Amino acid sequence: MTTITESFRLTIETTWYGPTDHRGSRVKATAGKGRTVWVNCEYGRDEHHHDDHDRAMTELMLKMGWRWNTLKASRPDNCGYVYVSMLTEKGELS
Repeated sequence: MTTITESFRLTIETTWYGPTDHRGSRVKATAGKGRTVWVNCEYGRDEHHHDDHDRAMTELMLKMGWRWNTLKASRPDNCGYVYVSMLTEKGELS
């Protein structure tokens, strides 16, 4: 188990990027320091479909080998979500 202090949480942030002339909509999941995954959105869906953000977060966690439960909150700019690691009562990642 990884033990961390109460003031520290692992986070993943997702951002929606609209379509261009050459690419469809995409979601970028970032966990800082170059830990990034891009996910292509399904054509014809709403621009901020939460499933695409969840999929990007999951793919980044798989890439990094992380296995913990998250809490999800909408970003203030409404362009994505922030996923925060959940801790047990002992301060360990769940």
